[in-house]
Amino acid sequence: MHTKNDFQDDVSRTTDLSPKEAVRTSTFWLLWFINVMLNFTIYIYANLYKTFGEMYLHNDALLTNAGVLAQCLMILTRPLYGQLVDSFGVKAGLIFTSASSTVFIIITMAALDTFQPVLYVIAVIGEINSISTLFQLFNYSAKDAFGPSHYSSVVGLLFTSMIPGYLIMPSILPTLVKSLGWMYIFMMAEAFSFAALLLSLFYPKSLVK
Repeated sequence: MHTKNDFQDDVSRTTDLSPKEAVRTSTFWLLWFINVMLNFTIYIYANLYKTFGEMYLHNDALLTNAGVLAQCLMILTRPLYGQLVDSFGVKAGLIFTSASSTVFIIITMAALDTFQPVLYVIAVIGEINSISTLFQLFNYSAKDAFGPSHYSSVVGLLFTSMIPGYLIMPSILPTLVKSLGWMYIFMMAEAFSFAALLLSLFYPKSLVK
């Protein structure tokens, strides 16, 4: 039986959690803020990596092909990532996504700073394949944490974590790019991924057995 506490403890349950019960757990808000952080990273990287790269490498075809190749490689990386989550759980998936995103953004900046086109292509492919796993994990994490009975409703609530990125980023990014410069913008993306990594370390076991 569920407790009536305003903020439920993250302990194993024997039944599914309703949307109302889910939002009263720390796990829900942990997932919500992890998604906020990683969606900020996705917005910055997906919208700016090509423009950022052109300022240093001046090779539009190379940058375009890097994005295309990254999409194609998802055919291989998505099943492998699914096996990782199935074998080691949501927490491992969250840590992998945020940690690999942080690393590949660092490589992105290093490749441009040292003018290494091949390394930049590798970084773009790695980052796109890393950060895109969020969408694969996003849905599964809701079922894992709160159960299948109210899965669609809980996922809908978790999807509100995308609102800050899509409302805030379009209005402030142009100003930030002009005032701070490109490297600092990508350092922000790295910081968001690293913050998600730190939050992922606190992801508990499933609330539902």
